[in-house]
Amino acid sequence: RDLVTEVDKAIEKFIFERLKAAYPEGHVFIGEESAGTANRITSDAPTWIVDPIDGTMNFTHTYPLVSVSIGLAVERQLVMGVIYAPFLGKLYTAIKGRGARCNGSPIHVSQGVHRLSEALVFSEVAFFGGEHHRAYMRRLFEQVLWKASSVRMIGSSCCCLGLLAEGAADLFLHAGLCIWDMAAGAVIVTEAGGVLRTINGDPFDPHGRSLLAASSEALIEEVAPHTAIIRKKE
Repeated sequence: RDLVTEVDKAIEKFIFERLKAAYPEGHVFIGEESAGTANRITSDAPTWIVDPIDGTMNFTHTYPLVSVSIGLAVERQLVMGVIYAPFLGKLYTAIKGRGARCNGSPIHVSQGVHRLSEALVFSEVAFFGGEHHRAYMRRLFEQVLWKASSVRMIGSSCCCLGLLAEGAADLFLHAGLCIWDMAAGAVIVTEAGGVLRTINGDPFDPHGRSLLAASSEALIEEVAPHTAIIRKKE
């Protein structure tokens, strides 16, 4: 289930009020709790993309992997990302062309891992849903996850991307994301030296609903052919 708490709504309201006070004219705002179907960048104007609580299920269970995500697009290009994981004490930030940081210190993706068999993989997959979805999950495990060195499922894609950017994992994959799940993280990972694709192996698209993020091009090249085939079967 997609849980929404009063805290989600309050955080989004707080962020938007502060941003609108700083930029009263000409800016566009996309938030998970208020977006409805307006979940795409549709203007060249500065566009703020907010996920007030990524990992709401975690939050409602006091599981600490929870984050707030704020991305910024200018002329339809993602140029800034902020992910704050308060219970981890981590603030990830990045501006396009200026590198990525955690709590003010430069960060970089892991180095030296170029094979799936050596990789720690983050994958936000679940086994609920109908038989069609369960069949997809089985194929994903058979073709990709079972071949990894280890797999973690932590319930927050934004936390996953922040941790990937600082080298705590080597690969992240997800086939069911919205723009607010990856806008900020996409900037942070790329500025930390990471590589982004859709799960089909195509160039990254913030509206593409899926993401492969890796510490190296070699990992993407190994995994993408398998995930692409799985999606075609789906």
